Amino acid sequence: MMPFSAADRDTVLEQMIALARADPRVTGGAIVGSGSTDNLDAWSDIDITFGIQLGIDLAVVLNEWTRLLESEFGMVHYFDVPSGSAIYRVILFPNCLELDLSVVPENDYGARSPDFRLLFGKAVERSSFPEQSIEFLIGFGWHHVLHANSAIARGRNWQAEFWISAARDNILALRCKRFGEIGAQARGVHHLPADEVAQLEDTLVRSMEIPELRRALKAMASALIEEIRHNDVELADRLGRSWEGIV
Repeated sequence: MMPFSAADRDTVLEQMIALARADPRVTGGAIVGSGSTDNLDAWSDIDITFGIQLGIDLAVVLNEWTRLLESEFGMVHYFDVPSGSAIYRVILFPNCLELDLSVVPENDYGARSPDFRLLFGKAVERSSFPEQSIEFLIGFGWHHVLHANSAIARGRNWQAEFWISAARDNILALRCKRFGEIGAQARGVHHLPADEVAQLEDTLVRSMEIPELRRALKAMASALIEEIRHNDVELADRLGRSWEGIV
């Protein structure tokens, strides 16, 4: 069940755009995320970003807009996520609609991913976007396996489950890269071949008992090594040898 409707979402979006267009401190506005490519569905939230004149306090702008939105639509909660020069304010309305609203100084305002559609004003032109490298994902993959092993040895069962799940996330991200899909937040996992995902079902932790954690970790370590093998056979072999007797 989805409490908000597409009409509810459009109303908030139109109001947010109108607020920004009328604000002389705003230098540009853009839709980001799935809305930028018209891939919205019934569960999609609102992702929108605005450039702000240099010298203007971003938090002041966000606070003013938040008060206006709250007076019109009500508000359950919000929180801020700083990222570089930007501030992302994540807002929850009473009908469970989420608004991800970001503001960025004008000299740094522009696309941070390919999903960016400028509505008005100006933006810095960018043709490449940073993403986690294969080396990063591999490195943190084996890091998570070792930390899961240590957590089990220390009797920290919930921490072990945390690291096992984190390692699975890295395997999925590597698998997405291999098939040309988006790995961040598992956005492209549903596009992977079914058998590539099904293979990881054995890595799911089914209880918090030590033998089960050990079983899931062993499956995880094996799956990670096999995924690494698609990129670096020698490294996969070295990891396999180093983990003998540990996982």
